[in-house]
Amino acid sequence: MVRLGGSGWSLHSLAVPLLGVLVIVLAVALISTHRTVEAPSPSAASELPPPYLLSLVRTGVVSGVNDDGTVEVTPTSVSSDGAPPGAPKRVTVAGLQVPAAGQCGHTEALDAARSALMNEAVTLVPDPAVPVPGVEHVVTHDQWSWTDHAISEGMGQESIGGWTYAGVFEREQREASGADRGLWATCWAAATASGSK
Repeated sequence: MVRLGGSGWSLHSLAVPLLGVLVIVLAVALISTHRTVEAPSPSAASELPPPYLLSLVRTGVVSGVNDDGTVEVTPTSVSSDGAPPGAPKRVTVAGLQVPAAGQCGHTEALDAARSALMNEAVTLVPDPAVPVPGVEHVVTHDQWSWTDHAISEGMGQESIGGWTYAGVFEREQREASGADRGLWATCWAAATASGSK
Protein backbone atom coordinates (compact mmCIF):
# COMPACT_ATOMS: atom_id res chain seq x y z
CA MET A 1 0.00 0.00 0.00
CA VAL A 2 1.37 3.42 -0.98
CA ARG A 3 1.80 5.88 1.90
CA LEU A 4 1.85 9.62 1.44
CA GLY A 5 4.69 11.11 3.46
CA GLY A 6 4.79 10.10 7.06
CA SER A 7 1.21 11.03 7.83
CA GLY A 8 -0.12 7.53 7.72
CA TRP A 9 -2.55 8.32 4.87
CA SER A 10 -2.80 5.79 2.06
CA LEU A 11 -4.16 6.19 -1.44
CA HIS A 12 -6.87 3.72 -0.46
CA SER A 13 -7.98 5.82 2.50
CA LEU A 14 -8.04 8.97 0.31
CA ALA A 15 -9.93 7.21 -2.48
CA VAL A 16 -13.07 6.72 -0.39
CA PRO A 17 -13.58 10.43 0.47
CA LEU A 18 -12.61 11.49 -3.07
CA LEU A 19 -15.08 8.99 -4.50
CA GLY A 20 -17.75 10.40 -2.17
CA VAL A 21 -17.04 13.96 -3.34
CA LEU A 22 -17.18 12.82 -6.97
CA VAL A 23 -20.56 11.12 -6.41
CA ILE A 24 -21.96 14.28 -4.77
CA VAL A 25 -20.72 16.50 -7.63
CA LEU A 26 -22.23 14.16 -10.23
CA ALA A 27 -25.52 13.97 -8.32
CA VAL A 28 -25.76 17.77 -8.12
CA ALA A 29 -24.99 18.03 -11.85
CA LEU A 30 -27.66 15.45 -12.71
CA ILE A 31 -30.25 17.11 -10.48
CA SER A 32 -29.49 20.51 -12.01
CA THR A 33 -29.75 19.10 -15.53
CA HIS A 34 -32.94 17.23 -14.64
CA ARG A 35 -34.55 20.41 -13.29
CA THR A 36 -33.49 22.38 -16.35
CA VAL A 37 -35.14 19.87 -18.69
CA GLU A 38 -38.35 19.70 -16.65
CA ALA A 39 -38.74 23.43 -15.96
CA PRO A 40 -41.05 25.07 -18.49
CA SER A 41 -39.14 27.41 -20.73
CA PRO A 42 -39.92 29.32 -23.91
CA SER A 43 -37.40 27.21 -25.81
CA ALA A 44 -38.90 23.87 -24.75
CA ALA A 45 -40.84 23.57 -27.97
CA SER A 46 -37.66 23.72 -29.97
CA GLU A 47 -36.09 20.66 -28.35
CA LEU A 48 -35.37 17.82 -30.75
CA PRO A 49 -38.00 15.08 -31.04
CA PRO A 50 -37.21 11.40 -30.39
CA PRO A 51 -34.89 9.67 -32.90
CA TYR A 52 -37.76 8.06 -34.85
CA LEU A 53 -39.00 11.56 -35.76
CA LEU A 54 -35.62 13.13 -36.55
CA SER A 55 -35.92 12.20 -40.21
CA LEU A 56 -39.10 14.32 -40.38
CA VAL A 57 -37.42 17.52 -39.13
CA ARG A 58 -36.62 19.88 -41.98
CA THR A 59 -35.91 23.51 -42.69
CA GLY A 60 -37.67 25.99 -44.91
CA VAL A 61 -38.65 29.58 -45.52
CA VAL A 62 -42.16 30.89 -44.80
CA SER A 63 -43.57 31.93 -48.17
CA GLY A 64 -47.14 32.62 -47.09
CA VAL A 65 -49.25 33.15 -43.98
CA ASN A 66 -52.86 32.15 -44.61
CA ASP A 67 -53.90 32.85 -41.04
CA ASP A 68 -52.18 32.91 -37.67
CA GLY A 69 -52.35 29.12 -37.46
CA THR A 70 -51.55 27.97 -41.01
CA VAL A 71 -48.45 28.87 -43.00
CA GLU A 72 -46.94 28.00 -46.36
CA VAL A 73 -43.33 26.85 -46.10
CA THR A 74 -40.94 26.40 -49.01
CA PRO A 75 -38.56 23.64 -47.88
CA THR A 76 -34.81 24.14 -48.07
CA SER A 77 -34.10 20.52 -47.14
CA VAL A 78 -35.49 17.27 -48.56
CA SER A 79 -38.37 15.88 -46.49
CA SER A 80 -38.68 12.23 -45.44
CA ASP A 81 -41.49 11.76 -47.99
CA GLY A 82 -39.04 12.73 -50.74
CA ALA A 83 -40.54 16.13 -51.50
CA PRO A 84 -37.66 18.13 -53.00
CA PRO A 85 -36.60 21.52 -51.67
CA GLY A 86 -38.71 24.19 -53.31
CA ALA A 87 -42.04 22.33 -53.27
CA PRO A 88 -44.27 24.52 -51.01
CA LYS A 89 -45.96 22.81 -48.09
CA ARG A 90 -48.96 23.95 -46.05
CA VAL A 91 -48.30 23.55 -42.34
CA THR A 92 -50.78 23.83 -39.48
CA VAL A 93 -48.98 25.26 -36.45
CA ALA A 94 -49.05 22.67 -33.65
CA GLY A 95 -50.71 23.61 -30.37
CA LEU A 96 -52.16 26.94 -31.51
CA GLN A 97 -55.78 28.08 -31.69
CA VAL A 98 -56.41 31.43 -33.35
CA PRO A 99 -59.43 33.63 -34.07
CA ALA A 100 -61.15 32.56 -37.29
CA ALA A 101 -62.07 35.01 -40.04
CA GLY A 102 -64.83 37.28 -38.77
CA GLN A 103 -63.98 36.74 -35.11
CA CYS A 104 -62.61 39.45 -32.84
CA GLY A 105 -58.84 39.61 -33.17
CA HIS A 106 -58.53 37.76 -36.47
CA THR A 107 -56.94 40.71 -38.30
CA GLU A 108 -54.55 41.50 -35.44
CA ALA A 109 -53.45 37.87 -35.10
CA LEU A 110 -52.96 37.55 -38.86
CA ASP A 111 -50.92 40.77 -38.99
CA ALA A 112 -48.74 39.56 -36.09
CA ALA A 113 -48.11 36.22 -37.80
CA ARG A 114 -47.24 37.85 -41.12
CA SER A 115 -44.94 40.38 -39.46
CA ALA A 116 -43.08 37.69 -37.51
CA LEU A 117 -42.98 34.85 -40.03
CA MET A 118 -43.01 36.05 -43.65
CA ASN A 119 -39.74 35.20 -45.43
CA GLU A 120 -38.27 33.85 -42.17
CA ALA A 121 -36.13 30.71 -42.10
CA VAL A 122 -37.84 28.13 -39.89
CA THR A 123 -37.41 24.56 -38.74
CA LEU A 124 -40.46 22.30 -38.95
CA VAL A 125 -40.62 19.83 -36.06
CA PRO A 126 -43.37 17.23 -35.67
CA ASP A 127 -44.79 16.89 -32.17
CA PRO A 128 -43.58 13.62 -30.63
CA ALA A 129 -46.88 13.09 -28.77
CA VAL A 130 -49.15 13.99 -31.69
CA PRO A 131 -47.33 13.07 -34.92
CA VAL A 132 -50.06 14.22 -37.34
CA PRO A 133 -48.89 14.84 -40.93
CA GLY A 134 -48.94 18.54 -41.77
CA VAL A 135 -49.23 19.63 -38.12
CA GLU A 136 -45.84 20.78 -36.88
CA HIS A 137 -44.04 23.15 -34.56
CA VAL A 138 -42.73 26.07 -36.61
CA VAL A 139 -39.49 27.02 -34.86
CA THR A 140 -38.08 30.46 -35.60
CA HIS A 141 -34.47 31.70 -35.63
CA ASP A 142 -34.56 32.51 -31.91
CA GLN A 143 -35.40 28.87 -31.09
CA TRP A 144 -38.97 29.63 -30.00
CA SER A 145 -41.84 28.01 -31.80
CA TRP A 146 -44.46 30.31 -33.32
CA THR A 147 -46.90 28.73 -30.87
CA ASP A 148 -44.79 30.06 -27.97
CA HIS A 149 -44.61 33.52 -29.56
CA ALA A 150 -48.32 33.80 -30.38
CA ILE A 151 -49.54 32.54 -26.99
CA SER A 152 -47.03 34.64 -25.03
CA GLU A 153 -48.00 37.78 -26.96
CA GLY A 154 -51.74 37.11 -26.60
CA MET A 155 -52.26 36.53 -30.32
CA GLY A 156 -53.48 32.97 -29.92
CA GLN A 157 -54.47 30.42 -27.33
CA GLU A 158 -53.33 26.90 -26.60
CA SER A 159 -55.27 24.32 -28.57
CA ILE A 160 -56.26 21.15 -26.77
CA GLY A 161 -54.59 18.10 -28.21
CA GLY A 162 -52.15 16.39 -25.86
CA TRP A 163 -49.13 18.30 -27.17
CA THR A 164 -45.71 17.45 -25.79
CA TYR A 165 -45.27 21.04 -24.64
CA ALA A 166 -48.84 21.58 -23.37
CA GLY A 167 -47.56 22.54 -19.90
CA VAL A 168 -45.39 25.28 -21.40
CA PHE A 169 -48.27 26.56 -23.54
CA GLU A 170 -50.61 26.61 -20.52
CA ARG A 171 -48.09 28.62 -18.48
CA GLU A 172 -47.54 31.10 -21.33
CA GLN A 173 -51.29 31.53 -21.72
CA ARG A 174 -51.80 32.15 -17.97
CA GLU A 175 -49.05 34.79 -18.05
CA ALA A 176 -50.46 36.49 -21.18
CA SER A 177 -54.01 36.56 -19.87
CA GLY A 178 -52.88 37.75 -16.42
CA ALA A 179 -50.98 40.63 -18.03
CA ASP A 180 -53.81 41.44 -20.50
CA ARG A 181 -51.43 41.04 -23.44
CA GLY A 182 -52.66 41.29 -27.00
CA LEU A 183 -56.18 39.98 -27.51
CA TRP A 184 -56.60 39.27 -23.77
CA ALA A 185 -57.06 43.03 -23.31
CA THR A 186 -59.77 43.28 -25.96
CA CYS A 187 -61.35 40.20 -27.47
CA TRP A 188 -60.90 37.84 -24.55
CA ALA A 189 -61.44 40.45 -21.81
CA ALA A 190 -64.83 38.88 -20.93
CA ALA A 191 -63.17 35.51 -20.38
CA THR A 192 -60.53 37.20 -18.25
CA ALA A 193 -63.16 39.00 -16.16
CA SER A 194 -65.17 35.83 -15.58
CA GLY A 195 -62.10 33.99 -14.32
CA SER A 196 -61.89 31.49 -17.18
CA LYS A 197 -58.32 32.39 -18.12
